[in-house]
Amino acid sequence: MQLRLAALEDRQVTSAEILDRLQQAAFVVDENGTVHFANQTAERMIARGTGLNIRQKRLHANRSEETAALQAAIASCVETARSGGGEPTGRIRISRADSGAPLSVLVIPLRPQAPWSRLYRPAAILFVSDPEHRVEIPRESLRREFGMTPAEAALALEILTGRGLQDASRRLHIMLSTARTHLAHIFHKTNTRSQAQLVRPILQSNATIDR
Repeated sequence: MQLRLAALEDRQVTSAEILDRLQQAAFVVDENGTVHFANQTAERMIARGTGLNIRQKRLHANRSEETAALQAAIASCVETARSGGGEPTGRIRISRADSGAPLSVLVIPLRPQAPWSRLYRPAAILFVSDPEHRVEIPRESLRREFGMTPAEAALALEILTGRGLQDASRRLHIMLSTARTHLAHIFHKTNTRSQAQLVRPILQSNATIDR
């Protein structure tokens, strides 16, 4: 879950249409936490009452202390966007309404350079990862995007779930040595050197956008 969020951290978001097609929930908020944009995945998440809700147009968690932490992260990122400084991010865990694993929210600055955001002042964009909802990436998308073979694409998707190489090889019914060979080819095609690095280019690619 944390790897998925990290992979989105540097994504260049340029249009509301692209955000709307993402399988990750995304919100654009101002310094007060007022929601100015929510993509379709975010709207469905709010409708389910998973752990985040909107009251008086502002984003809230179920617990007051989590709402306060979320607001502090938003305010910090908006200030960064206003000052034009570095790119600090905030990561907040949000308890679910049910007994499932908590949501994880990545908050990053959004400078006033994107008219689609409906804001012409510094803001923040939030990406929400729900561990109970697996992001589906078609193998064919990985083949087109990175030139992977079917076997390499299958292994890459197993790695994306956070499974180790040995576990992935068992699930795919291949030898560990074969999995290592496939992984070496995947690293070369994605210009990465580790499984953690591998997640970033995959989740920043067009493969994660709904067709």
